[in-house]
Amino acid sequence: MAIADKIDNISRKIVCICGDGELQEGQIWEAAMSASHHNLNSIICIIDRNNVQIDGHTKDVMDINPLDKKWESFGWNINICNGNDFESLHGCFINLEYDKPNVILANTKMGKGVPEIENDYNWHGKAPNDVELDRFLQSLY
Repeated sequence: MAIADKIDNISRKIVCICGDGELQEGQIWEAAMSASHHNLNSIICIIDRNNVQIDGHTKDVMDINPLDKKWESFGWNINICNGNDFESLHGCFINLEYDKPNVILANTKMGKGVPEIENDYNWHGKAPNDVELDRFLQSLY
């Protein structure tokens, strides 16, 4: 889309959201290199940096650190925020510079607000049963 927009002289922002475990895949880095190479400064990539994936902690499955330096090496603007805090995330969007593609590293806590599942990768991709759902919702209120 971003390349087509550039060719057609269409000005709009393209936002993609990736999980940090997803960054262990080669096509993500190929796309990141391509966006920078073609100066696709309309792209904003938000990384949900919760440090867990379905089969463990990202650092144990395949460490992707230093994440900011990797994106920077591919020619992207780096923006870091607390992804569990709306004001912090909003501040990142307000301060974006559009001279090159932007990545927002949104540091989050998986399951935030539900102590029983916070940062527990066993809950990554798992739906609670009805009893658990009621209990989890009560902890959010």
